[in-house]
Amino acid sequence: MSSFAFGVFDPSDYASFRPTYPPSLYQIIKEYHTSIEGTIIPVLPTVALDLGCGTGQVTRVLSKMGFTHVLGTDPSHKMIDQANAELLKDRVDDEQIKYTVLRAEEVDSFLARKSVGLITAGVAAHWFDQSRVWPGLSTVLAPGGTIAFWGYGEFRFKDHPELTPAISHYLNSPEQLGPFWEQPGRDIVDNHMQAFSFPCSPDWDQASCRIIYFCGDHIPELNLPYYPLQEGNLDVNKITHDHPDQKEYKTDVILRKTHSWASLNAYMRTWSALQFYYDQYPLERAKKGRGKEGDIVERFVSSIEELIGGHEVTIEWPLTLLLIKKSRWTD
Repeated sequence: MSSFAFGVFDPSDYASFRPTYPPSLYQIIKEYHTSIEGTIIPVLPTVALDLGCGTGQVTRVLSKMGFTHVLGTDPSHKMIDQANAELLKDRVDDEQIKYTVLRAEEVDSFLARKSVGLITAGVAAHWFDQSRVWPGLSTVLAPGGTIAFWGYGEFRFKDHPELTPAISHYLNSPEQLGPFWEQPGRDIVDNHMQAFSFPCSPDWDQASCRIIYFCGDHIPELNLPYYPLQEGNLDVNKITHDHPDQKEYKTDVILRKTHSWASLNAYMRTWSALQFYYDQYPLERAKKGRGKEGDIVERFVSSIEELIGGHEVTIEWPLTLLLIKKSRWTD
């Protein structure tokens, strides 16, 4: 995203205040990735590729999931610099993880054919050029390998769903942040990745595709079967076995974060739309620090704090996970 090239954008805030994906998400991906159908077991490379890696949150987790080498790519130099800084901070083995500045559509110019076993994109796929990205991914992904892309939409206050209209107004109205989101990416995640299409070429195993909405009651208009989490986990393989024709379904919310009012303020400053808003209204930036009379973020957070009270608040996001495997029979 071009906003991450802004001089005022601070990737360390992005790393600190954005939500952390829960272990259950990675467990579901791992179980899907290692599931076997048929009698021929593919030998997959132990290399993972994390597209749009940002500050490396997903990349670092992949390094603990049995992959010997993990590559994180992002088009932003600032994000890659922060990802390397996070490695140093966490004292992670830098021989196992590597980062490089690279667009998702260009990976086939950087990696060998069939050299990757798993490809992820955490809240990044909505920015990809779909006409260009899938052929390149097919080139570098080994037969039987996995694609796991996910994105999350508009947040809400977990215990105060009555405030959802106020959030929607702040995010989408013409007089607030509405005109300043980069499109079509924003609409894709807000519409739960439904505009992101799986490839139809023979390279991909169409029977393997799954779309899982971790949304609770966030999306009542989505008329799909609901399978609740069991002890915090979702057995995708059992659902597939019991309901082989069920490619899409809903389950419980898994993405939450508890914020102080100060950290909620900081989280909302990591949004790309705010950087473009400041560009249009530069005097707003000077109002930061005035509370109720502050800039657009502080005015909103102060109004919500007055309604909810207390010292902290839990917010949650509906998350959509898209899974597909490359055909085992492709050349």
